[in-house]
Amino acid sequence: MAGIALLAMGRLGVTLLKCLPLGVVLRQTWIALSPIPFSGTAFAAFVLGLAAPYIANFLPIGGLKAARDHAINRHGTDLDRLLNRAINSERKISFTLNNRKWYVGYVTRAPNLSPHEQYVSILPILSGCRNEATLETEITTDYVPIFESGVERNDFAVTLPLSAITSASFFDESVYAQFGENRELADREILDESSI
Repeated sequence: MAGIALLAMGRLGVTLLKCLPLGVVLRQTWIALSPIPFSGTAFAAFVLGLAAPYIANFLPIGGLKAARDHAINRHGTDLDRLLNRAINSERKISFTLNNRKWYVGYVTRAPNLSPHEQYVSILPILSGCRNEATLETEITTDYVPIFESGVERNDFAVTLPLSAITSASFFDESVYAQFGENRELADREILDESSI
């Protein structure tokens, strides 16, 4: 189907080109180089086939983001889908690493489906560790007061290897506080999503 569509567009382009004054010169030059009938149409379809993905990725409808979302939803892992949803909705994520380090933050760059992309970058809001015996979280660093002092937030971005992540989930401070791990979070917003 794609070949037929490209062939039709190639034929239309060649036909329109023939109507232009420059088209007559190009047609004579092409016939001298390739006397095979309809070779110009085939060449135009070939060039359109090469250019079509690049053009489609920059169209305002769909585009690169829609293609990425579709590919991740279709072929990605559960972690890929979670990270992609977090970026699209600007929601906080809680990460636990294999060394018991714990982060809460906004995903600033998630890996695509390339096997070479093995890291995720986050803007941390909280960090700490999990207690060795109970695995409850212990907050050691609250980044919000630092951010409110006017420092450049991007200087605090953390890059985590995907292989070190043992668990990841959306983070909601009110739910977190209800579980009794840290009641003081229920009384304040960690960081408003609109300020990121």
